Amino acid sequence: MYAVGEYKRKCRAPPFINELFQGCPREYTEILTYVDALKSYDAPNYQMCYQLMPKALVSMGVQEFPYDWEKPGGMF
Repeated sequence: MYAVGEYKRKCRAPPFINELFQGCPREYTEILTYVDALKSYDAPNYQMCYQLMPKALVSMGVQEFPYDWEKPGGMF
């Protein structure tokens, strides 16, 4: 159990954060870094996080719409 907690702690900084988000858009790292910097009573800037999500889609070359379940034939 200790090893899991230790790995979670390490994943918050380089080089482990790069391993955690390997293959993911860099915006995910930005969001995690931002959230980790918040203090207990800080109000999160949801708008900033929300604006990073579409940028992540663009950087990965992915379309948001239609969702898998909205495509002909569905996802199942």
